[in-house]
Amino acid sequence: MDSSVQSGPNGQEIRTKNSNEKRYQDFEPKPSRAEKEWVRMKNLGDKNTKVNEVMDLIGLEDVKQQFLSILAKEKIHDKQKIKVKNDRFHAVLLGNPGTGKTTIAKLYGEFLEEIKVLNIDRPTVSGNYSNNYEPIPDPDFKAFRLFSGAKLAIQGAQQAQDEIKEIAETGGIIFIDETYQLLSPHNSSVGAAILDIVLTTMEENIGKLAVLFAGYNRDMQTFFEHNQGLRSRIPYTFHFQDFNNAQLLTILAAKIEEKYGLDNSGEPKMKVEEEIDGRLMKVKAGKDSRLMRVVIRRLAAGRDLRGFGNARAVENLLAQISERQARRLAEEERSKKEKAKEDLEEWNKRHDEKVDREKLKEQLKTEKEEIKQGRIRLHEELRQLRDRKTELTKQVIDYKKGNQGSADDEEASKDENLTTDAAAGVKNDSNIDEDGEDWQLRGIELDETENDTETESEKPNDNVTLDDDAIFCFTRDDLIGPPPSTAEKSLAYSELQKLTGLKSVKLAVDTMIGMLETNYERELEELYPLTLSLNQVFFGAPGTGKTTVAKLYGQILSELALLSDGEVVVKNPSDFIGNAVGVSESNTRNILAATVGKVLVIDEAYMLHSGIHSQGSSYGTSVIDTIVAEVQGIPGDDRCIILVGYEDRLKEMFQNANPGLARRFRIDRAFRFENFNTEELMKILKKKMDDEDIKASPQALKVAQDVLERAQMRANFSNAGDVVTLLDTAKMNFQARIQNIVPRPVAGEFQREDFDLEWNRRADAAENCSKALEGKVSQSLVVKLQEWIHSANDARELEEHLSDSVPSRIMIKGPPGTGKKTTARQIAKVFYDIGYLATDELVTKSVSDLLGQYVGHTAPKTKALLESCLGKTLFIHDAERLAEHSSYAAETVAEFASLLDTPKYFNKMVLVFAGTPQDMENLMSTRPALSQLFRDNMVSEPLTPDECMALLFKLLEDKSISAPFLKEPASKDYMETKVLMARLTKSPLWKNATHVGDLAKQMATPVLATWRANKRKQHEAKTNGTKDENGHSRKTNATKVLMARLTKSPLWKNATHVGDLAKQMATPVLATWRANKRKQHEAKTNGTKDENGRKQTPHSQSNSAFSPLDPLSYPKPEREKGVSEEEFQRVQEEYRSSIEDAKKKSKADQAYEQKKKKLLMEMERCPAGYEWYRKDNMWHCRGGYHDMSDEDIVAKLIRS
Repeated sequence: MDSSVQSGPNGQEIRTKNSNEKRYQDFEPKPSRAEKEWVRMKNLGDKNTKVNEVMDLIGLEDVKQQFLSILAKEKIHDKQKIKVKNDRFHAVLLGNPGTGKTTIAKLYGEFLEEIKVLNIDRPTVSGNYSNNYEPIPDPDFKAFRLFSGAKLAIQGAQQAQDEIKEIAETGGIIFIDETYQLLSPHNSSVGAAILDIVLTTMEENIGKLAVLFAGYNRDMQTFFEHNQGLRSRIPYTFHFQDFNNAQLLTILAAKIEEKYGLDNSGEPKMKVEEEIDGRLMKVKAGKDSRLMRVVIRRLAAGRDLRGFGNARAVENLLAQISERQARRLAEEERSKKEKAKEDLEEWNKRHDEKVDREKLKEQLKTEKEEIKQGRIRLHEELRQLRDRKTELTKQVIDYKKGNQGSADDEEASKDENLTTDAAAGVKNDSNIDEDGEDWQLRGIELDETENDTETESEKPNDNVTLDDDAIFCFTRDDLIGPPPSTAEKSLAYSELQKLTGLKSVKLAVDTMIGMLETNYERELEELYPLTLSLNQVFFGAPGTGKTTVAKLYGQILSELALLSDGEVVVKNPSDFIGNAVGVSESNTRNILAATVGKVLVIDEAYMLHSGIHSQGSSYGTSVIDTIVAEVQGIPGDDRCIILVGYEDRLKEMFQNANPGLARRFRIDRAFRFENFNTEELMKILKKKMDDEDIKASPQALKVAQDVLERAQMRANFSNAGDVVTLLDTAKMNFQARIQNIVPRPVAGEFQREDFDLEWNRRADAAENCSKALEGKVSQSLVVKLQEWIHSANDARELEEHLSDSVPSRIMIKGPPGTGKKTTARQIAKVFYDIGYLATDELVTKSVSDLLGQYVGHTAPKTKALLESCLGKTLFIHDAERLAEHSSYAAETVAEFASLLDTPKYFNKMVLVFAGTPQDMENLMSTRPALSQLFRDNMVSEPLTPDECMALLFKLLEDKSISAPFLKEPASKDYMETKVLMARLTKSPLWKNATHVGDLAKQMATPVLATWRANKRKQHEAKTNGTKDENGHSRKTNATKVLMARLTKSPLWKNATHVGDLAKQMATPVLATWRANKRKQHEAKTNGTKDENGRKQTPHSQSNSAFSPLDPLSYPKPEREKGVSEEEFQRVQEEYRSSIEDAKKKSKADQAYEQKKKKLLMEMERCPAGYEWYRKDNMWHCRGGYHDMSDEDIVAKLIRS
């Protein structure tokens, strides 16, 4: 092949710039062997009108050969005297749409009837007068009946059988188009029955009936598989090849001629405007037109693909060309009319000015004439006056001369000169010349020589119409669309550029347009275009504008004539995936067929990947396989499919799904939709506020910015969607704020509290942290948290990122019960308050939640947990278990190390590990990768006795129990309690705040029970009480009885030594309570006087503090007035019972104390004589022979 010729996508040769002799090669018609053979046969005397019609058709070489073969066969059989009416003439027609299958089917039936191998019993009807009423063929009879596979399936087997039987009775041709639809999954049962009916009828009516089956080559395989005998029953197969370039061009030219007609010279009216040698010329729409060749090459790019439309595609192409031409002509006509309208308005303006000037001229002429006449009259009057004056002067002179004589000659001469000067002066006072013309008027005369030659006939016509030369002309833009560079002027492109952010997407679109421009120019040079698929992959999170860009992308492609429609259709995987085998493939084909020429967006496409979609792997895989089979992604493929989803999941799908998917969707040049940054989010917010006429103060916008910054850390951050959510929240808060204001400020500005009700949490973070942790953890932890708060505030003042000032991975070291979880909970609150996290939620997990159950399970499980904690605080309370010698633990640590420093997780969550100092040091030494992550430690020191006392007081106070001695360090009770507390803190089992909490519960339980019993008795006394001597109601004093009942539930039964010490610690509380009760009793008996000398009743004294009592110290109950004998006996019995129980418990406590002391002494050594040491919540002997948990020790103590 010549080096200047390139091979096209279908093997055709395309000329290059220096190969003019090759430019027609792929458009030169190839000689038809069938046509030559038919010419030879006709020369030998063969005749057949239907074969003539077939030979006149474009292409169809194989079909034409089949007709000649059947004709030759029947000719020989006729010579051999063989009855051909017993032969089968059924056929299968295989090919793409638009190749002439229906036309050939009709001609085939008529051809069989003409050669008398198909005996069709045509019904007749009575004639008319012209033929003596002889029977004539029924004009309404149709020997050719067309069905589609889908139509037959919808009708059902019975109706199909009736129609087929009716045709078989007279004979004829049955043409079943798209036969494969009978055997589609949803029609399989009905379709198979209909097909069996057709096959039976075929065999029963040989010689009368010919059945033709048509469809795509590949789809018809299911038809042949239905019955093994089909091949033998259907002897003929017609292959309809796709039309080549020359044939497609011939069809297009014929369609243009058919649509637009011929001119007077017999040439097609429609011409093509082309640039030839630098000049625009109009040429015939044929192979000599370069633009026509470009059009056909574009169309032919889809040849040999399933569904290529051939002649039908040419018709659609001509419709698109005509539509573009119509839009262009309409725009041109509109522009011309607007120009004509402007010209007419300009002409009218000039005409009106001309009329005004003519009127002014006439007016000036009239005024000039009037002035002229006035001047003439004035001139005459002046002349007469001058003459009169001269005459009078002479008379005066003559008079003087006559009276004075010569002496007065000199004076008379002067008078004469004066007279002459006066006359001259009178004359000079006039500006009128001898003709009456005013020399001053000449300066204002209009120019009589002005060129004003416009006539009424030259008036522009605003009724502009396009001439035939314009109407019957296809331009370059009509045929192949405008240059892609013009897309930058399109509305869709402008809208894309106006979108906030999306820099990488806009750059990718510009690059694609540049590639299209290059291909456009190469096509005009008749060079093979660079391969470019319109299919795209969109990576990005929700709310980044993927669907919006997809719509604009489709509009741009449509404007560039790369898509025939440009509509955007959005589908989800659920729209493709079926619930039975074969349904997914059918759904996918239907969707693809319905979106030809459109942009199909498959949102969350990664759900089609095996193992992700809940419907199962096979159905999603079937969808992908069908897309790969149906979509080629080559130039000329009139479709654009966009896969949308998260980058990591889409990449996983491409790696594991059908390899052909990567060839059809270039994931390496995907459009990447980055998350909007804070500045871009604020632009979106302000634009939405402007669109809705909403105003906000600058301070409010700053709070909105803080909210959006925190929102970006969440795993489900939806970009623009979060902006909409924030604005909706602000609207509701604004409405709630102005709800009760009169008059209501509906046009007011949004304030800070509208965007965030707790917008000032950062200012109170340090104080709130101190209050929340006061008395609960060591002060060093509080100081550390406050340091971070101050550092964060300084960073904001300096406009620095918080990650440079506060840590995101924290390790809390401390003994059990020192408030590590409490501290972690406060870390979450603090980091939320300073704006580092999106929420103050603390996610508490165990290492068990990270480890997998089988190989390969740990990594995704750990990744999923981290992803769910974005914007939150993750607290691993038993992190020391990661040091275990386990491959799962090692894999978890590896995931932590690889993920936490990636952009997705870095500075977007807080990770907290907690454990004892020894366990954490062991973890760091065992897993060095963690030491690189956790560089900030918080040491939770054991609570001192004073801190334990403070915490105990706070816990009791929270339960409304007063223990004032716990706040009086100088008191004896405080000192005694502190000694007991110090003994507790030295115990190896001591768990600091945990056991302080247990102490508080055990000390509070009997107090609260007593309080509830008293409240109940007071209520009963109020309801059923008796009246005193003054007739007033009074409550029954049953306090002593209730106290006695308390002793029936022994406190801390079977408890550890911690519980015993709790009883000792409760002694000061009990003493305080007894003293208060004694004072109340004395006040009740003797009464006390207040400062005014009035008796004060016990009810006037505070009785809000309750404490547990020692039953042995209860006074013996006395019968009060109003108490029945039966009730008093019951109280005495309860008192005696409580005393006995208390004595028994006292003896048991003493025995228990002795056992406990003995056990604690034994705990110093194991049975083998080795010392005990504690590790991983277990006690181990140093000899390695014995292990014991805390529960074992307690159980052993109870059993002993």
